[in-house]
Amino acid sequence: MDISECQWRNPAHDTRLPPSRKQEVGSPKAIAATARKLVALTYRMLKYAMEYVDQGQKAYEHQYHKYRLKMLQRRARQMGYVIVSTQSGESVS
Repeated sequence: MDISECQWRNPAHDTRLPPSRKQEVGSPKAIAATARKLVALTYRMLKYAMEYVDQGQKAYEHQYHKYRLKMLQRRARQMGYVIVSTQSGESVS
């Protein structure tokens, strides 16, 4: 698959930035950051003749879930709490 066959998403709806970042810097800056990220990826793909590999929605959701868990753990630690897994009963953070 080459770059012309890639499916581009509307950055207004799918910024691939965590919502907290969007709230922190504002929507126009978040969109600009996403556009810059896409341009950088496109440049590297063209310069080094890389193949486009769509990792799919599941991979993105898994990555985002890990990010959210990490932020939850950080906030809990800052407040003096410990997160415990309901499945194993072990401390997560």
